[in-house]
Amino acid sequence: GGKNWKDAFRSLSSCNRIPKSRFTNSRKIVFAKGGTAISDAFRLWVLLGHTDNCQTRTSRDPCDSNRYVELYLTMQNVKSGFCTVEADISDATLEFIDSLGEVYSHKVVTSGKKKPKILSHNCRYCDNFLASVEEPDLDVLTSSRTVLQPFEYVIFSVHFPVASDMVFETDLLARALTISVPVQCSTRSLPTTREFNTQNEVCSNIHNCELA
Repeated sequence: GGKNWKDAFRSLSSCNRIPKSRFTNSRKIVFAKGGTAISDAFRLWVLLGHTDNCQTRTSRDPCDSNRYVELYLTMQNVKSGFCTVEADISDATLEFIDSLGEVYSHKVVTSGKKKPKILSHNCRYCDNFLASVEEPDLDVLTSSRTVLQPFEYVIFSVHFPVASDMVFETDLLARALTISVPVQCSTRSLPTTREFNTQNEVCSNIHNCELA
């Protein structure tokens, strides 16, 4: 708690509390979380898009033999003041160990029905992204960058291809290492238009979230 809303929020931020929504309730298990070291403005929580049979997902396309996992990536700008955070979901990568002990990384799927979608948000600059994922005639993303003002959050549903022998979700959880998301932080306010640019960028980082 706190004597005002800002103190209350800082209290939640200090304990790394995930934003509350129907996609992050007590029945959803957070199996990875972290924050940036460069500005302490960005937080990321990773949840599993659980299936009824506890298996990784397959495609209905007979030409696609890959297996996939759906993850919920919850991102939040936890910095007060004039700090903004821009995250590029299309460059997110999942790193894991295969059955032979080799380390592999796969990028997020950005086309077809498995392309990233926003499940929940309270951000003012998500309209451009929402238009790109909800357009039925487009097979790929037209915009993948999301800008978060102070205290704003967004929850993405994303799919990653995984190794063919990862049949069950527990196989992934046992062998996954990190999830990386490119992040740019700025201490200046956003332009009044909805154009996403890096003119005001002051620091960039590939945010690595280690899976425990």
